[in-house]
This record gives sequence, C-alpha cells and structure tokens, in this order.
Amino acid sequence: YIIQSLLNSSIELIYENYLLSNQLLSSIAAIAEQTTSSKNDDLKITNVMLKALGKVQKSYLNSAIYEIKEKYQTLEMYIFNELGFNENDIKKLALEAILENPQIVMDAINLLRDLDEANKETSKKQAYLNNKEILTTDVNAPSYGSPDADITIVEFFDYNCGYCKRAMTAVKEVLSNDKNIRIVYREFPILSEGSIFASRAALASRAQNKYKVFHEALMSAQQLNEISVMQIAKRIGLDAEKLLIDMNDPNVFEHIQTSRDLADALQFTGTPSFVIGDRLIGGFIPGDAMMEIIASIRE
Repeated sequence: YIIQSLLNSSIELIYENYLLSNQLLSSIAAIAEQTTSSKNDDLKITNVMLKALGKVQKSYLNSAIYEIKEKYQTLEMYIFNELGFNENDIKKLALEAILENPQIVMDAINLLRDLDEANKETSKKQAYLNNKEILTTDVNAPSYGSPDADITIVEFFDYNCGYCKRAMTAVKEVLSNDKNIRIVYREFPILSEGSIFASRAALASRAQNKYKVFHEALMSAQQLNEISVMQIAKRIGLDAEKLLIDMNDPNVFEHIQTSRDLADALQFTGTPSFVIGDRLIGGFIPGDAMMEIIASIRE
C-alpha cells in the first residue's frame, strides 16, 4: 500500500516536470533482492524502501511513464509473490517502521518538498523567459538609467509598503554606485485602496514630467490615502486638476493590470519584488546585497 502510494505520487509528478530518478527504482529492487531469504522484523520492506528514498538524489526523469509502471508492476509482483507479503503485511510493517523511526517519513516529505520547490523555480524561470521583453522594454513602464545598460532592475512596489520605502534607498544607492544599471518601475498596488490611488496618481504625473520626483515623495511619506496623495502632489508643483483627469488615462490602468499579470506569472505575492537581470527575488534586499547579485551576473 505504501509502495503503491509513493510510486503513484511519483508518476503524478511527471506532469510537474520532476520525478524520482530511475535510481530510486533500481535501488529498491536491488535491496528487495537482498532480502529474499529473510522475513524477520529487521528487514522491513517499507523501512528499507523509505531509507532508500531518502538517500536518492532528485533528478529529471529521462524514461517514459510506461517504464515506471512496468518496473512498479515487477516490484509489486516480487513483494507479494516471492516474499509472500500481502497488503495487510505491508501496512503492518509500514506502521511498525514509522513508529520505530518517524524521521523516515519526514525525510520522504522533505524530499518531495524539495522536488516541488525545484519545480516552482523552473516554472518561474520559464515565466521570466516568456515575459522578458515586456519586463525590460515596456514603454508604458517608467524607467531610468542608460538604455544600453548591461543590467536591468525591475521593481514591483506598493507605496504603502514599509519595506518598499526602504528599498527605494537601496535602489538609489545601487544607481549612484553603478552607472551601467537601468531601473524599471512596476506599480503593483496590493495593500489598500490608498495604494491604488497613489499608483494611479504617480503614473498620471508622467503627463507633467514629474514621475520621479513624485515617486520619491510618495515613498518618503507615511501611510497614503487620497487626501495625503493630493497634498503631496500640490506640494511638489503638480497641477491637481490635470492630475485627476490624467489618472483615468487607459495607459494608467493598463500599466497596473500588466504589473498584476507579470507578478502572477513570476509568482510574486508581495512587495517589494525584484527582477535583477534574470534573477527573481521576492522581498526586500539591501543595496550591498543587490550589488553582489549584479556582480555575480556579470561574472
């Protein structure tokens, strides 16, 4: 029962691009052959199988699903026919093995979790490749720095996010120390209605050539709402009436929706989040860490 469950789970993982390697099946079969002549409690098939599982390194599956099923059927026949075990025996041995050494279950769970994380990373990398052009060249996204820069940083942020406010300082530090960096701003308001209003206002300020100064003023403020956003807009010299009109420009809504679509594809669930070169980073990182990542990309 346990063997069948594990192998069935492994087969399902094919559709997620990862699976236990053929080495797992070979190892289990080899160990099973060595236990042919003994049925004592020290040679519990499930215990042996799970220990083997914990030692096998993850790898891409190179064989077809038919081969997996065929090996499973061979192993199943061996266990039930040659060793004389029935389903109840396997369940009993599995329970005894788990009670004696609960760690084997955690080892198996951790291995499957690692496989799942590896699959997520592959999915995110593919999403980056699929969206690389719009991430780096979207004309509807504010950007600063040399168009010929060798590294582009794309930042997803919310004006009411405390860590985003800290990230602004980190990004400015990087840009001041490296003139071969380009920054692309992705307005990604997810925390409140005030965040959405602030993003719409910031994007609308482009029509008055005030985006950068307005962006930094909004990031430097505390909690933002409609009133505080408009107060800041007037303070930096924006025409408030024009700003309110421009906030309804289709390009404003398109930018925010594109940011949401990109964040969803890249599995960004919070702010700040960064795309630095081809590296995807969810969460705040200080300026020195950012520069280390940039240096490693250039190596």
